[in-house]
Amino acid sequence: MTLSLENVTARIDGADVIGVSLRHERGVLAVVGSPADGASALLAIAAGSARARGTIARPEHVAHVPLQPLLPEGLRGREVIELAADVRREAARADERLAAFGIESLAERDTRALSPPEARALLACEALTSEKVGLACIAEPLAFMASAAVLRMMRAAKMPVIASTASPDDARSFADRFAILRRGRLVSVATTLDPFTMLGPNGARLVVITSGARALAAHIEDREIRMTIEADRLVLEGPDPHALAKAAQHAIATGTTVEKVRVEQVRIEALALEPLQAAATAQATATYEAALARARAAAQPPIPMPAPEPKP
Repeated sequence: MTLSLENVTARIDGADVIGVSLRHERGVLAVVGSPADGASALLAIAAGSARARGTIARPEHVAHVPLQPLLPEGLRGREVIELAADVRREAARADERLAAFGIESLAERDTRALSPPEARALLACEALTSEKVGLACIAEPLAFMASAAVLRMMRAAKMPVIASTASPDDARSFADRFAILRRGRLVSVATTLDPFTMLGPNGARLVVITSGARALAAHIEDREIRMTIEADRLVLEGPDPHALAKAAQHAIATGTTVEKVRVEQVRIEALALEPLQAAATAQATATYEAALARARAAAQPPIPMPAPEPKP
């Protein structure tokens, strides 16, 4: 039960997926990015719901739970489970499976009367409790009528699960691995999600206050990071906040005296995610506080860390 994407490219609903190669065999993989970054498009490609150029191999039975689901009209909730089971040639066990999700109330409901969260919960129930599904692809798993049940069943699922989300915080709550998309390109796949990993096509910006800006800049090896050296500070900008954070932390660890590090929020476009911005900034601050503790333990010069300044 393996998904394999090799050099996959597509344009779906205005979003690009550009040369993505990805393999997923077990556990839960979070595709982290906004719809404009191509996260929803990549999920649809993985599920077989959208066409793409490139080489794609997926299990025989794949379940897709999009943000805007379309259910067969005129069926009851129980009958949706039974219909999918019949197609996959497995035992329906509709009432048992609905009860496992805590959505028994949907059993007799007409699909035309279901709200989008209810329809998504019904599809997620069918996908994650199936014995034949070899890959479950779920968009925004916390935006469900029964989100707690969805998360519990995702973690317990025998099949691999891919979930797209525009929230790094959500991704940390359910995933084992993280695939970061920026402007349709896969920029990293990792087992941890750095607090600096935030959304949007603008990347991130760090301002390091130091009298040794040139010495610090000499230790920045990532060519995709833009550097501006001024009299008393080094400004780092880049498209991949995860790589930006690692490069900055590596440079600071070389021993250059640093007075302050200011984490500037990413300007997130197309989505109203002010709470996410604040949370991500707070987590970024915590990362540097931990770095301070390690620096003190190693008898390195301290790095005073102020509270993040609000973006004007």
